[in-house]
Amino acid sequence: MSNPCNWSVGDLFRIFVSDSTEFGALVCDREGLITYWNEGAERIFGYRSEEMAGKRACEFFTPEDVELRIPQDEGKKAVRDGTAVDERWHQRKDGTRFWASGVTTCIRDENGQILGFSKFFRNLSLRKQTEDEIRSANAELAVFVHTAAHDLKEPVRNICTLLGLLDRRHRPVGGSEADALVTNLVQAAQRMQTLVDDLLSLATEGRKTEHLQLADGNAAFDSAVGNLSTLISESQASVSRCVLPSIIANPSQFERLLRNLIANAIKFRGQNSPRISVNATSQGENWLFSVHDNGIGIPQSHHTKIFEAFQRLHSQQERPGSGLGLALCKKIVENHGGKIWVESEPGKGSTFFFSLPKRH
Repeated sequence: MSNPCNWSVGDLFRIFVSDSTEFGALVCDREGLITYWNEGAERIFGYRSEEMAGKRACEFFTPEDVELRIPQDEGKKAVRDGTAVDERWHQRKDGTRFWASGVTTCIRDENGQILGFSKFFRNLSLRKQTEDEIRSANAELAVFVHTAAHDLKEPVRNICTLLGLLDRRHRPVGGSEADALVTNLVQAAQRMQTLVDDLLSLATEGRKTEHLQLADGNAAFDSAVGNLSTLISESQASVSRCVLPSIIANPSQFERLLRNLIANAIKFRGQNSPRISVNATSQGENWLFSVHDNGIGIPQSHHTKIFEAFQRLHSQQERPGSGLGLALCKKIVENHGGKIWVESEPGKGSTFFFSLPKRH
């Protein structure tokens, strides 16, 4: 075998990598000139090996990324960390683009001197296309839900108003079948109005978060409790908080998040008066909020299900609602870059946790 000190970067690379066509692979020297190019790279980029002489690895990035010095930044990261992982657009010989994942590795000799760089990449255009189609379909669905809910809001309100007038002015003699029918109609219309309102909230407040600003956590809590004052009074609930931090968020969505979680805790109360506490602690790059209650609790098997739209654990008669409250909470938290989950046992209350990133 020849002296390893005389091996080129391409020789070193071939020791570990075969000419696979499943993944593209290339090697370039310290200056970015390509020294090795496998069959997979030929197939993906459209260049033959003999055409690669004198070409630089940056030529396969888009002009926009070259102008932003993305190739140089990847090289610097690979030198610093050993590898650099990315997903971005790349450009073929014919000028068309494809979405690819890539792993750039800094190659060093036994003394730690940089010999060059290797890069594995895989064409993910089909996955990217599928993701874009799903994203587009979701956007269209969100617009449809918003439009439908908005258009239904007024006629449903009119139905509720007219049924209320019918109930007050023309209610039949108590106990009759007609009396029960009117009562059921009023209740059904009220449920329909709640559902439409929650659908509209899910389609609007649950959208991609915009207009982020400094939101006072204490003010958001006070506003949420104020909006729930009637429910809190009727249920004889006690709602307390620690000193909450100010966060970068959409203030109205953050208030809605706290309001929904507090209302949920009151709704699923046990025999004792509801006791609800809202707290927050700093955990590295995130704020961890918690909403604890002394309610009926939730079985472990349903800890994920409750955050899905229209998923209900109780009948409408037992616990009224639309089944969208926690789904909206999940949407708001995720749109702010956080996560939400619950820890609970039946009969032992529940604690809903959500994390939100600290932003500067």
